[in-house]
Amino acid sequence: MVDGLLHKASLPLAGFNLFAHHRATGVRKSILEFFCDMDVGSLLRLSISKRIGQERFDLWFAQVNIVANDGGVCLECPRQFTIDWLRNNFREEIRAACQEILEATCELQFRLCKTDEFNRESLSTASNPASDDDSVGESDLYEVRSSAKQVAPAPRTWLTERRRFHKLESFVGGDSNRLALTAAQMVVNNPGSVSPLFLYGPSGVGKTHLLEGIWSALRRQSRKSRCVYLTAEQFTSYFIEALHGRGLPNFRRYYRGVDLLVIEDVQFFARKRATLDELQYTIDSLLRDGRQLALSSDRSPSQLTNLGNELSVRFSGGLVARLQLPDRVTRLEIVRRVANERGLSVPEPVVELIANHLTEDVRLLHGALNRLAAASQALGEPITRSLAVRTLEELFQSNRRVVALPDIAKAVSEVCGVEQDRLRSADKSRSVSEPRMLAMWLARQYTRAPLSEIGEFFGGRSHSTVISANKKVKTWVESGHDLQSNRTAPSGIQDLIQQIELQMRAS
Repeated sequence: MVDGLLHKASLPLAGFNLFAHHRATGVRKSILEFFCDMDVGSLLRLSISKRIGQERFDLWFAQVNIVANDGGVCLECPRQFTIDWLRNNFREEIRAACQEILEATCELQFRLCKTDEFNRESLSTASNPASDDDSVGESDLYEVRSSAKQVAPAPRTWLTERRRFHKLESFVGGDSNRLALTAAQMVVNNPGSVSPLFLYGPSGVGKTHLLEGIWSALRRQSRKSRCVYLTAEQFTSYFIEALHGRGLPNFRRYYRGVDLLVIEDVQFFARKRATLDELQYTIDSLLRDGRQLALSSDRSPSQLTNLGNELSVRFSGGLVARLQLPDRVTRLEIVRRVANERGLSVPEPVVELIANHLTEDVRLLHGALNRLAAASQALGEPITRSLAVRTLEELFQSNRRVVALPDIAKAVSEVCGVEQDRLRSADKSRSVSEPRMLAMWLARQYTRAPLSEIGEFFGGRSHSTVISANKKVKTWVESGHDLQSNRTAPSGIQDLIQQIELQMRAS
């Protein structure tokens, strides 16, 4: 019975949309367990729509919850007229659907509910419309092998808390992310024209915000478009589950037929050979059909060596955009905007205090405002600089970067493939001298060590040599110089700096 339903091309999205939502909210169940315990109502919706037609179903059941419980099946709606119409015109079709799904005659109940009791989650997952609240709507299609007896009616509670997706309009642009923001807007204005879009950068710079903004905008543009948003870990889990459950044909049919596929954190795919092959074929299929792909990672495609050259080339074939840590101006604007959205009266000195001290991750700015709001309410005090200093002192302390010269030498050595002893030696070959100059430049950025101390650490060089190295690296950064190292090929200075910073942070 279930197989028959799931092979109807126009019907299966409701149940699987809901399954994907529960996955996204942390309910980790197998597909069969989910349908056994949670999704009788969605299966009933599918069966009813098959009997009366999708257009009539959308017209009359769009504001109806179908809940299976021990007493039978209850149809809930906030409109009395709709309740009466269902009772008088669709009773037999509903009974037939109950017989098919539950394999038993059950009592039908029709209940008028209040608007605030009405569950809109079932609406968005049943007909897959674009909604203004931009809650999670990722869909995953599998073939479920089970008998109708296994899908027993069970008491049901709906999960009403949904993830709120960001919108592009709320993204704060700046010098650190201008290209990425422009690329996201290009995708929204003309889906498929720039595909794949590949965003990369360290954690907390806005990659997720932009991807969610793309997903939200395209969902609003067309209710008929199929937009899937998931992480690389979810894609891997769903693929393995489909593979082991013999649901691979349906998995492929669905993911290769979406209009927009968004995958976060593609670095997670490293060394997962079977999943990488499936991902590659999925990408090829979507690109051939002119569909839109949007991906994110913590590093550039050229640095994702564990994914293989084939995928790296495909990622680079669209538009690659880097996001960097936000500069001070951007951080100030983020704090002001978030405070305004939350209705917080935050004086400008407090805004500057937060932006000056929390420089690593945009999430910390949000967290600081949350602490301030809570402290202000608990103490009954307005938000002032004095309150901010007292409340956020611990957060400021934990965020201070403590980097020593050996940390920098170690990170440069690992990323550039140069032994630390050679960095501090008299070796003047280009493959050693350029990483050494980069290390001295980083020392000026991340430590308060005087020029003489930096020069002494890197081979007993003079302070004028350190100054010269700083000027040279600044020129490289401005011109996008390819740095010569012991890697197989020269590497872009920006990518190397980012990798070294990530390495220092990890250490």
